[in-house]
Amino acid sequence: MNKADDSIRLEYFHKLLDSNPVIRNQFHQYLQTRQRPEKVTMSHAEGRDFIHSEEVLYRREMEDLKFQYPDWEDYPPRHHGHIPCYDILEDVAKETIEYLFAGFSDEILGGLNNGKVVSSLLRLLALYDTCEKAHMPQADNFIDGYRHLLDRKFTNIRDGVVENIGKLVIPEDWVLSFTETLVDHLQRNYRDDGKFLRQFEPILLKLVNSEPTALAVEKILKKYEIRNPQLPGLFPQLI
Repeated sequence: MNKADDSIRLEYFHKLLDSNPVIRNQFHQYLQTRQRPEKVTMSHAEGRDFIHSEEVLYRREMEDLKFQYPDWEDYPPRHHGHIPCYDILEDVAKETIEYLFAGFSDEILGGLNNGKVVSSLLRLLALYDTCEKAHMPQADNFIDGYRHLLDRKFTNIRDGVVENIGKLVIPEDWVLSFTETLVDHLQRNYRDDGKFLRQFEPILLKLVNSEPTALAVEKILKKYEIRNPQLPGLFPQLI
């Protein structure tokens, strides 16, 4: 590839942009960050406000979920034989939550693939807050340990984000903007919670893919006094 003539590379690049809307959106956003970076990245205050506003929306949707008894005649049995009533109610409640998270996933992954990387990652932060803080007494009546289900659904979306990040071209500005917002969010909301950074470490591992970016991220982590035990997979990559 390095031996290819520049004109051939340019011709291929134009064809790629014309045929692939995901790449086209990435390129558009990449141009924005080069020409008007303030339109793409966010200040600390803007990031906090954005996360809070998204959390309010997610939390409202989650806490407003209605878990209802199914129409027994229309309920499709999961297996042959007797099915206890409480198993059926739990299945229906889980399906309700899964449907909601499918919408969250579409919004976050769709935004990511359309080049809205920073806002999509901040929405993921807001979703984490929602899963940690949402009060769902109805779910507690239907699902044994419903918070474990929320954790799994969040992790599934997080894993989808990690997979998609590997396919994107992400400017260093965006990586640093998200990293700074992430550790600021940690200091303000999860200072004593060892789980928080571990949930987002796989994303950082995908974002830090060059030596200059690694050095810049390391500088941010030192600024906030983030230590190796908090990100055991990332720190060796920064050295």
